[in-house]
Amino acid sequence: MRPDRRPEWRHARIGSAEIAYQMLGAGPALVLLHGVSGSSRWWRYNAGPLAERFQVHVIDLIGFGASRGQRFVLREAAALVGAWMQQIGL
Repeated sequence: MRPDRRPEWRHARIGSAEIAYQMLGAGPALVLLHGVSGSSRWWRYNAGPLAERFQVHVIDLIGFGASRGQRFVLREAAALVGAWMQQIGL
């Protein structure tokens, strides 16, 4: 990632969960989600170039990366991401 494309870390509280995410760039919103065995680090080489055209949001799902320490429940993940998107205005 280019130095001028450093992501800005943010946190959002959704019920009892706290979701950490990074935001960078400007333009149409683009949300990048990692797989179940990863974290936002998976996107470190892609986020900067994508931020040249988009406002990129890279989330750490509950239980991963900067959102560690919370229990990940697969059947709840989509609803949490949806609530997170609504809370931040996407």
